[in-house]
Amino acid sequence: MKRILLTLAFAATPEVLLPAQAVEVEASVNARRIGVEDVLELTVSIHGGKGTPRLPEVEGFRVTGPSTSSQVQIVNGQMSSTSAFIYDLLPEREGTFVIGPIPVDVSGDTHTTEPIEVEVVAGSLAPRRGRRGFDPFGSLSPRARRREPEITAEDVFLRTEVSKSSVYQGETVVVTYRVFSKYVPHGPQVDDDPPLTGFWVEDVDLGSPTIERTRVDGEEYLTFPIKRRVLFPTRTGELTIPSMTLSMAFRLSSNDPFDTFFARASRPVSLRSPPEKIDVKPLPSAGRPRDFAGAVGRFELEAELKPESVEAGDPVTLTLTVTGNGNLRSVEPPELPDTPGLRRFDPKMDEKLQTEIAGLRGTKTWEYVLVPETGGTKELGPWHFSYFDPKVGEYVERTTEPLKLRVSGASTTATNGVAPIVTPRGEIKLLRQDIRYLKEAPESLGVAARPFYGSAFFFASLVLPVLWNFGFVVYLKRKEREKTHSTLFRSRRAQRMARGRLERGRKLASLGSKEFYEEVAAALYRYVGDKKSKSPSGLTMTSIGALLENSGVDDTLRSEFLGVLDECEEARFTPGVRSREAMESLLRRARELIVSVEKQMVP
Repeated sequence: MKRILLTLAFAATPEVLLPAQAVEVEASVNARRIGVEDVLELTVSIHGGKGTPRLPEVEGFRVTGPSTSSQVQIVNGQMSSTSAFIYDLLPEREGTFVIGPIPVDVSGDTHTTEPIEVEVVAGSLAPRRGRRGFDPFGSLSPRARRREPEITAEDVFLRTEVSKSSVYQGETVVVTYRVFSKYVPHGPQVDDDPPLTGFWVEDVDLGSPTIERTRVDGEEYLTFPIKRRVLFPTRTGELTIPSMTLSMAFRLSSNDPFDTFFARASRPVSLRSPPEKIDVKPLPSAGRPRDFAGAVGRFELEAELKPESVEAGDPVTLTLTVTGNGNLRSVEPPELPDTPGLRRFDPKMDEKLQTEIAGLRGTKTWEYVLVPETGGTKELGPWHFSYFDPKVGEYVERTTEPLKLRVSGASTTATNGVAPIVTPRGEIKLLRQDIRYLKEAPESLGVAARPFYGSAFFFASLVLPVLWNFGFVVYLKRKEREKTHSTLFRSRRAQRMARGRLERGRKLASLGSKEFYEEVAAALYRYVGDKKSKSPSGLTMTSIGALLENSGVDDTLRSEFLGVLDECEEARFTPGVRSREAMESLLRRARELIVSVEKQMVP
């Protein structure tokens, strides 16, 4: 115990207690041969000093990170310090690549690491290990005493499903990133989602994804989509859908009864989908209509005129509507031919679109306001809209029938060519003939009203700015105090914020919504994170258990807290319908747990 306390004390102030020692820097990787679906872990270690690596561009990889850790050790009376910078290198293609020398600045001197050669092959070679981190207690930690089952690349993996591998420019492509796992998943989180160059992208709202069972190569897996997108290629040639990387924990099973009691989950592991290629063909030039503007898909065109009979000078509304499947956001309105005797105003555009599994569909409408200036029957249209149908590989033209507008009354155009102001009935209204019209005298003369500067409102207008400035200064002081003491404010408001989330969960429970479990879990995660000044997104059930234990929460209450979290995770990611009674019972338990933990938790 004394050795542990000394290690922690020296770690807190190494720059004061450490004697001078030789500086060494080195770079290492977790594997020299990996699959294109794996994540290469590059660690730059600095022994005997503090510094920052300047990582150069690494050919064949996309770099994320770093995460950092530091350690101070005392062995046989000698003290040593080590700091590490850990980068995730995401392979972009197969081949042999070299991680060049990495310069590291330490106390004004530059040290350089040795180059490292890495081979990238197809598929995945590495087991799905949890992300490593520095454990100050070493082998004394409970995790070190209980060996985690190893999750292999055959147990869990991420795939990119593409609806079509060969398409025309502008044609719809649906891309789904799907997880396959032999274990029940916990809290997936996207770590790296690179931009899709060369595509128009529309995201699909998956809501609460449903977990299904399927077989792959004779093995049974749980599978669910993590992200789905509708893509429209904007250029021709071979385009790449890059890999997506995400972190996810899984419920592990073992023969340890302690694990069963606490429903232990694995550390988050990294999953990476393989990149996919799409061949984009140019639209054919043969048979292309003169008015073709680039629409690809299947569409219909409608035209409507309201009203069909008006007086000269009264406005009418012309509505053109394009309905169908395809990239409606890029569709331009059909050309509107000029009609003599009609004034036309710029259209008002409206979109009603839905992004679904099959693609982007809906309607796009343009409303034109037309004002007839002369009487008679006027013919509007016809209108034409051309698009390319990729299913038949041909251009299609939609045409509407011409519309008839009957206009009664005389011309509203003035003789000098300037249109007069018209009323809704098209009649010129004469206001006054005398341009020097005098205002009529009031019926009676009396004392003038009380002036404004003597009213109560005038004096209030003098006081209110002072009160406003005073209140604003108080507000700024409070915000400054919150920034200075953010840990204290988060801890104090933790219970109130959790009650607010549980109240939202109560409303979801009354509707029987499965999102109820997500809201309850978020309330508990956020409560512990606020109390201990931790980011909720980085918490797992294991880390929550450790935080509660270190805060003085007894074993029984801690196991009940983790049990509620486990029920939420199981309900979110397993099929089946839960009753409202079960949801309300879980909600009561969550409320009671927060009150009980608040009493026991030591700041």
